[in-house]
Amino acid sequence: MDIARGFRDGALGERWRSVRPVAREWPVLFHDAQGVARSGSIDLILEAEDNGSLIVVDFKTDRESDEDALRAMHGTQIQRYAMGLRDALSFEEMPRCELWSLRRGLSVMLD
Repeated sequence: MDIARGFRDGALGERWRSVRPVAREWPVLFHDAQGVARSGSIDLILEAEDNGSLIVVDFKTDRESDEDALRAMHGTQIQRYAMGLRDALSFEEMPRCELWSLRRGLSVMLD
């Protein structure tokens, strides 16, 4: 099964159809812990179904299916994106973060 079909027919596609996208490919500029300016692009920003808060989503196509391994490999990147979004919009709280493993059909939440 190819990635697009798996996404469309799986739990992530179902979730995609049930939420409100706020932005796609949103450019973000932030400073890392050493104060170095970094830039990136947030794949997807969603409005949470439960309370309307924002969720930063980063699409991944790794073959990895272990959630802890995915968090270890990609957690820092998505958390930096969430900090950049928080700072740009002057939010007090950090947006929630989710890694969407498109190949495996997993949504991995970060704390």
